[in-house]
Amino acid sequence: MPSTSAVLPDRRTELAAVFERLEQVARGANTAIVVAGGPGMGKSTLLRQSVEAALERGFHVVRNLPDHSGVEVLGELPVSFSEEGCRFPVARLPRWLDDLSDSRRPVLVALDDFEKLPDSAQRTLDGLASAAASVLWIATTCAEHVELAERLDAVTIELAPWSSATVAERVVDRFGAPPGRHLVQLLRRAAGVPAFVVALLEGLEVEGRLRVAEGEVRLRSTQLPGRVHELVHRRLNSLSSKAWQVLRVASMLGRHFELSQVSDLLGERTAMLLPELDEILAAGVLRSEGDCFAFQYDLVWEVVVESIPKLVRRALSDDIDRARAGHDDATPRGQVRAVEAEETARGSHAVLAVGALAASGRYAEAVEVARDTLAHPVNPTSAAELRGLLAHLVLWRGDAKEAVALANEVVAEGSAPDGTAAAAVAVRLLALSLADHRHAQHEAGQVLAARTPAGSTDALMATAVLADTGWAAGDLVGGLGLARDAVREGREHPWWGAWLSLGLADKLGQLGEFGEAEAVLDSVGRDNDQWTLAAGCGRGGIERARLLVRAGRWSDAVAQVRAALGTAKESGSPVVVPAALAVLAKVALATDDLPAAVQHVRHAAAVAAEASVVPSISCDWADLRLVAATHGTRAAVHALETRLTGLVTSPALFVEEPGAAAWLVALARAVGNTELARTSLDMIEHLATANSCFDAIQTAAAHARGVQESDPDLLDRAARRHVDAWAADQAREDLLALDRPPAAPRHREPEWNRLTDTQRTIALLAGSGLTNQQIANRVLLSPHTVNYHLRGMYRRLGISSRVELARFV
Repeated sequence: MPSTSAVLPDRRTELAAVFERLEQVARGANTAIVVAGGPGMGKSTLLRQSVEAALERGFHVVRNLPDHSGVEVLGELPVSFSEEGCRFPVARLPRWLDDLSDSRRPVLVALDDFEKLPDSAQRTLDGLASAAASVLWIATTCAEHVELAERLDAVTIELAPWSSATVAERVVDRFGAPPGRHLVQLLRRAAGVPAFVVALLEGLEVEGRLRVAEGEVRLRSTQLPGRVHELVHRRLNSLSSKAWQVLRVASMLGRHFELSQVSDLLGERTAMLLPELDEILAAGVLRSEGDCFAFQYDLVWEVVVESIPKLVRRALSDDIDRARAGHDDATPRGQVRAVEAEETARGSHAVLAVGALAASGRYAEAVEVARDTLAHPVNPTSAAELRGLLAHLVLWRGDAKEAVALANEVVAEGSAPDGTAAAAVAVRLLALSLADHRHAQHEAGQVLAARTPAGSTDALMATAVLADTGWAAGDLVGGLGLARDAVREGREHPWWGAWLSLGLADKLGQLGEFGEAEAVLDSVGRDNDQWTLAAGCGRGGIERARLLVRAGRWSDAVAQVRAALGTAKESGSPVVVPAALAVLAKVALATDDLPAAVQHVRHAAAVAAEASVVPSISCDWADLRLVAATHGTRAAVHALETRLTGLVTSPALFVEEPGAAAWLVALARAVGNTELARTSLDMIEHLATANSCFDAIQTAAAHARGVQESDPDLLDRAARRHVDAWAADQAREDLLALDRPPAAPRHREPEWNRLTDTQRTIALLAGSGLTNQQIANRVLLSPHTVNYHLRGMYRRLGISSRVELARFV
């Protein structure tokens, strides 16, 4: 299928009006423009294009910072300004403009989302707009623009939705053919909002759900693509958890609803919902239609409905049906049914509230609501759902024992729906796997042996547990295959999809498959909605940090871990904290900060002693290396024989730490311990034989054998082929110990020299950790053009990921 660069909102007429004002200001005039329109209409894009045009014409450009805390100067600074002076509060803008008067160059002041600026900043700007000479003011707003235009004495450019003809033109521009009937119908649901149209077309194309046939672009599926869900959730992120709950309940009533219906379902007075209603209206999601409210856009309504897990959606639908039946039936029996419906609604509301709190990472509050509700009479179905959710939450808070007990209660209750019982079994399996791999492996096998339907929650977790236990035992081929199966079946699971994907990313990272691991990590945010609970424990950031530390990007890894630990602290979830602290300990060891490494290892041990956590063999490994660094080789061997007795016989160590076997062999040789050397060598070579398809394991085995036999060729091979930065450094040090120069870095100078200046700039920015959007802002390209350049560089340089690119540059 033909593909062009990303579809962007096309505002030629409006941009021409801006260009005309730029020319007027360049000749000494002073004017202002207000760009008005709803969310997604292209206001920020038009402003960015105006900024680019002004810079090309030699303007000084000032724009507000994204957080609206001040302004920044773009482009070349006047000689009288220091680099530190390029950002300052709005209050300093009048003086800044006065200082520029001698430069004889015009100025563009670009203010995105003017209404979000502090009141004091708005007052400052009101007075400046008509006073300063040779200045073009452009302000964008979603609010009422007439008053703003009068305040700034500005002309107004109002961005209207795209017409059907314009949307069709965008399809032709992108795919070389007009849209077919079903695609036209789907695009109508975007209501002409450019951002929605773009997300639909890009998402459908990326997911392979468009094809050109018989001269038109046809749909393979009418399901909304992930990019639309991502866009809508990003726009609704500012809503409080209560407003999000109100919006979800309202969506179940249909596109049009009355506020009283929402208050009845939530069991609250209508007046108590007014703050949340104001929030939602301010976000541009709803509009008033007489006596009721309506969703502004069909797409938003659909995304909100689909964000509610099916179990809860079904319960809410039942509540709505019962409430409507109660209103229609005034007989005594009808009144009894109404009372029963009210009691049932109490439990359903609690289920929704607990889920919403958990989704926002407020685990302690979610646990409190669940416990309080269960302390009162609740209908059996809701009670089972609440216990299931509570089991999930207490597990996330590090209490596997209570999680197992609650899950057992749910399974034992005959009233629990199948889905609720399956979810409880999943929690039980994961809780068991944190403490007893063999018990968890046995139960997981029983779940699958019972011919549990593929894709059910218990089958997904059973598959994931078998993947983890097989992996820990050294069956990497089987473990990776099962992890892929679990992700394929459960990627979109509302509770466990992210957890399954993160487990797969971890395994891929251990094998040095950085490109695929990054792709899996990137998919987590796209494929999981706000109900996913894996985000609250911080595991996403930790898995990304583990990739970075394997690439030797110490500072970037630390930044990721710090953010993840902050998330875990806010939610009160310790389950992956030891794994995060192991990353910090590894970085501290690599940078010779031994006191910090000691602190991280002790902290990890303390957390693991008090809570149920995901096992992290890296903590024991860091502990051993610390003993060797601070107390010597014999003390390290003593630790292996006393405190860390299972470390050397654990296959997981040699997979997670590819330099461990060689390091242990060197340790054994230093103290003359042939048994330790033989055990370490046997472990890694057995792993290599059993998993011959993984180059990372073969390289680790070659490295260990090279140390044992003082073989420079094997060590040279290891130094060249290790993808783990620490392991590669160890191999080079081992070569130096044999008086052999280490392997040359894998730079490809001819290929690098053939890159253009723009490509080299993009490579350096990507290697320093910037996202495609951040790079695009720096080099004035679209994010999709940046991605195109990156893919071309990957092919030319013979690499497959940003992690490898960072090591290359």
